[in-house]
Amino acid sequence: TNQPRFTEIARSANQIQNLATSTDRVMIVGSPISEHASFWIPALTDVNAFHSKWVWYWRTPDYADQTQISDISSALNLEFLRTNALTLVVIANNYFDELVVAYKKPHLQPVPVSDNDGYTVFRVEDAGPNTRGVVAIDSGEVTNGQHSRERLRADIFTSAPGTARIAITDYPAWSATVNGVETPIRRSLDGYMLVDVPGGYSAVVLTYDVTSVVWISRGFVIVGIVVLVAATIVPMTRRRRHRES
Repeated sequence: TNQPRFTEIARSANQIQNLATSTDRVMIVGSPISEHASFWIPALTDVNAFHSKWVWYWRTPDYADQTQISDISSALNLEFLRTNALTLVVIANNYFDELVVAYKKPHLQPVPVSDNDGYTVFRVEDAGPNTRGVVAIDSGEVTNGQHSRERLRADIFTSAPGTARIAITDYPAWSATVNGVETPIRRSLDGYMLVDVPGGYSAVVLTYDVTSVVWISRGFVIVGIVVLVAATIVPMTRRRRHRES
């Protein structure tokens, strides 16, 4: 962290934090220093960020298909960005080829920032009324969306029964209701959640249920941290008292 170029990452992280809304999802392309250094952006912010080259982001959830995106230009296509509900793209300024590709994409609009020595920021063109945040539905409209870490709500209107696609990785702890009625969650081929909705207006609510097993596991983690800290501090305190005596 004593490298001057970490300052560029920190400044860019601050700009992204100020630009991003609660429904934004950021794709990070490259880093002024190294690929791993780009993790400083999600570490320094609370934005939902993804790195463009990490295999687990492109793979199917069951890891049956080991294929990765072969080149970054395909990840900058509008279809890919919309499919994954990516709304901001930040590209390291030393990734010249990727920047050239991004500037040529009409759906990527450069965002003016006061200091962009680390990354250039692009906002993805609005996906239209059928998408809001991470929720999308064909031949319909998402009229409202609210999203926190453990709860999501989307108000949807569609003229016929359809399927709402939620670009959040399917996990057993998620449960769904449609108009207050418990509804099964299906998994898409790329690992996201699918919920069927009737025609007309629907309120789709997804809740992440933290089970007792999870709370017990978290408790063990806290106990482990306390024991580790105690194991470090107590010997130091004893040595200090010994020297003083």
